[in-house]
Amino acid sequence: MEGPDVVEAFRRLMDDASDWHLRLNGLLGLTRREGNPDPTVLIRLLGDTGTYVWGQARTALYPLLRQRPVLEQVLHTARQGRGLSRARALDMLPSQYLDQLRDSLIEGLRDECPGVRGMAASKLSGCRRPRTVDAILSALAAETDAEAARQTLHTLGQWREERSLPLAVRWLDHPRSGPTAVWVLSRIDTATAWEWIRMVVVSAPGPEPVPGRGHPDVRGAAAEALGERADPRTTELLLPLLHDPDERIRGGAVRGLMELGRHIRRRGQRRVAVEALLGLLTTDEAILRHTRNALGNYPEALPAVRRLIDHPSDEVRAAVVSLLDPDEDSDVASCSPTSTIRRNPSGTRPCGGSAGMWTGTANCPTHPTRRACSAGSRRSHTPPTPPSPPSPPSTSG
Repeated sequence: MEGPDVVEAFRRLMDDASDWHLRLNGLLGLTRREGNPDPTVLIRLLGDTGTYVWGQARTALYPLLRQRPVLEQVLHTARQGRGLSRARALDMLPSQYLDQLRDSLIEGLRDECPGVRGMAASKLSGCRRPRTVDAILSALAAETDAEAARQTLHTLGQWREERSLPLAVRWLDHPRSGPTAVWVLSRIDTATAWEWIRMVVVSAPGPEPVPGRGHPDVRGAAAEALGERADPRTTELLLPLLHDPDERIRGGAVRGLMELGRHIRRRGQRRVAVEALLGLLTTDEAILRHTRNALGNYPEALPAVRRLIDHPSDEVRAAVVSLLDPDEDSDVASCSPTSTIRRNPSGTRPCGGSAGMWTGTANCPTHPTRRACSAGSRRSHTPPTPPSPPSPPSTSG
């Protein structure tokens, strides 16, 4: 269907307030027939409540920013727009334009829309001046929205602003902003800040999981943060969390032990951590990825890890193989030739998301070969079956 009547019908759909599906269909239909719609329409749709609608509008706007008139419209919306249109226009702007918006951003910290307040605080992170810092601290003190508080806290954390400590403590009670508040306290890095983080770790949840410092997301973040500090008390704080019924808390504790593995030197503390992690490796598949990555920071665990090469779980065997030393002949011999434990050209092990890190088997292209490790440990060296040749192209028709 073509013609001006069809185009007008799509334009009417973009104004339909009853269903975001209709607005999206109007936008897509008009784009296919006329190319990108009028930038004014796209900027208006940035404020749409439908994620797919404003996301499509933003995607269409990005290449148009190279046109000066369109850029000026987006800048005008970032300065004087309303609601989410303004917040998302701010988010789109390249960083070189933010300095000319500094006064507008400071004013945006008091906007009625939480999205604008949070985005304004986020965009001010590159402008640390006394007036800006004072304005952001005042904004956070008056903030009532958890997401806006999270973005504001993040800016203060980047600056390591010590005056934000009591404000960060206030937001520890909220699961949305609590993990960022923990991060801010770790960045402030004072004795009082770390004491608050320890308090969060040992907190127990109240009768309701939200809000409260006992929320699993906040406690998990606090446990991980503690591991970044070589405090001798940390190990005994984290070990009980390994048996918590909530996976998020156990995962945070394991990530904390992973960080501790880079810092602690006492053999007794390292031995206790290794024993706990080895136990989790074979019993807690929900956090297997974190446990494997933590063991990567405890090379003394390798002899015990090697003994798990025949474990019945594919996931555990894959984790074990990823920990083996590619420079050790005995480790290479424990797997069949089809099992690749040598490092790839990027310097990572086959299942590693980064050097020494493992992201699990779900996104690992080499995972099917891991199963051969069990056979390899039993000295089975049957060559792999070559793949079937592709079918020849059809000559019919």
